[in-house]
Amino acid sequence: MIATFAKNAAPTVAWLKSFGVRFDFLPTYFITACQPRMAPIGGGLALVEALASWCEQNGAHFFYQTTARSLIQDEAAAVTGVECVAAGHKTLRLSAPAVVLACGGFEGNPEMLTHYLGPRARYLRPVARGGYYNKGEGIRMALAVGAAASGDYGSIHAEPLDPRSGRRRPRSTPPMRRSPASSSSSRKASPIASSIRRSTRCRAGNARCAPTGRR
Repeated sequence: MIATFAKNAAPTVAWLKSFGVRFDFLPTYFITACQPRMAPIGGGLALVEALASWCEQNGAHFFYQTTARSLIQDEAAAVTGVECVAAGHKTLRLSAPAVVLACGGFEGNPEMLTHYLGPRARYLRPVARGGYYNKGEGIRMALAVGAAASGDYGSIHAEPLDPRSGRRRPRSTPPMRRSPASSSSSRKASPIASSIRRSTRCRAGNARCAPTGRR
């Protein structure tokens, strides 16, 4: 898998450039010796704007302010669509010959983090801002219709961030509250260690659901 990823890295970058996405070697907020790193200019937003624009021009339809809630099944238990909640709390049922769940993990869902990783997992914050919107709906919908759980739900991938980078959480995200034990341990640590610990983010819920077994 790693060999396939490496082999297709350059062709993928070239493919993205065909949509107008520009790349450069940019500094990151990670504490790493590998600086700078190649990244899209404008970040993930630039990718979304370029690809979404092409999709809409070529017949794709996006349902904004709409959240998928459950998978629709026929009498043979085959998935035939998705039931959603649209703006104004209206129920929307979308039928399709195939349904692809491409909605990330559950790093933005404190309840699921606590369930799979333990009570202190609610203090973990995603690396990417978009991670706050990964609520695990896709995983829950798949499990609800009998999909086989695949991946490691009980582990995370953590990244230490440089506190000097100015990286901040989205304004809509409430400040992180600490338990007395956590606050006490922070006061005992050195200012540098404390800053690094506060600046740690994680990507949790890197699990996937496959209809049968692993994929």
